This record gives sequence, C-alpha cells and structure tokens, in this order.
Amino acid sequence: MNPARNSKNLNTHFINSKFHEKKSKISNGVNNTEKKYIKIMRRKSGEDRLKIAIGLRKMVLKLAEAEIKNQKPKISKEEIKKLIFKRIYGSNFNFETGGK
Repeated sequence: MNPARNSKNLNTHFINSKFHEKKSKISNGVNNTEKKYIKIMRRKSGEDRLKIAIGLRKMVLKLAEAEIKNQKPKISKEEIKKLIFKRIYGSNFNFETGGK
C-alpha cells in the first residue's frame, strides 16, 4: 500500500467529516433560529405580521431591482418591472394573454 495515498485518503476523510460536522451544527442553528422566529411571530398581531411581510416583500423587490440594474445598467424601468414579474411568476404567466 502506498503510504502517501493512504495519508491523502485519511486527510480527505478527516476534511469531509469536519465539513459534515460543521454543516450539521449550522443546520441545527438554522432550525433553532427558525423555531425562535416562529415563536416570536406567533406572539405578534395579524396586523404586525402583515406589516413585516409587506416590508420583506419591498426589500426583496429592491434587491431584485438592484441586481438587474447591476447586470444591465441602461435598462428601462418598464423592462425592470417585466423582469421582476417574470422572476416572481416564471413561465406560469403569459404576458400576451394576461395569464390565460
């Protein structure tokens, strides 16, 4: 058996096991964070939850617009609206027929 090759396999195995260990910790952290978020949101009124959702929607639209402008600096506002709409609805909506 080639000692260098065996050593490489051990290193790869060690790195992979450490990666999965970290990934598992991150996943657990996300699950705990998500549970805390849900608990906090359930304590809020329907109106407050709606305000938060609307704020998040606005933020997502601004981020999408910024990304599009970054990719196509000379794009018109109308084209930006169309691209954002297409990102949201994909091919489930036909512009020409109004979604029919």
